[in-house]
Amino acid sequence: MKKKTMAFFILCILLCACILTLASCDKEKDLEEQTNISIDGTTTNETSSSQEETTAHEHLWGDWTVVTPATCADMGLQEHTCACGEKETKDIDITDSHTFENWQIEKDASCTENGEKKRICAVCKKEETEQIPSPGHTGGEWITEKVPTCATIGLE
Repeated sequence: MKKKTMAFFILCILLCACILTLASCDKEKDLEEQTNISIDGTTTNETSSSQEETTAHEHLWGDWTVVTPATCADMGLQEHTCACGEKETKDIDITDSHTFENWQIEKDASCTENGEKKRICAVCKKEETEQIPSPGHTGGEWITEKVPTCATIGLE
């Protein structure tokens, strides 16, 4: 009976030793799988057995392409794509360039008063007005209204 108890006791000790060994292996594995990112952007995989350093993927971006052009009313959007397939986007600021319709005469200019014309942006509906300068009086050839005679003065 003593032999059976002793064998059982040794078996329990071996079982405990195996469990502790497996538990410590998992901790070492967890330490090996830790990843640290340094300030300069490189990624290092630190292991207990060796210090291997790998460099992060450096993107090879293509040219920017306009996805949505900016207008006088809305911001636009542009993007470029890396060789790995990752995309990066950025906004395009609203433009100062309007798409005006043709000028419409609001008031014709006369010899004594300026006129006014107006046009409207088809996108943002901004109105722009300008004066049409008065041409002033224009002289032409004299028109004789009364022919002068020896006794009267004429009128043109």
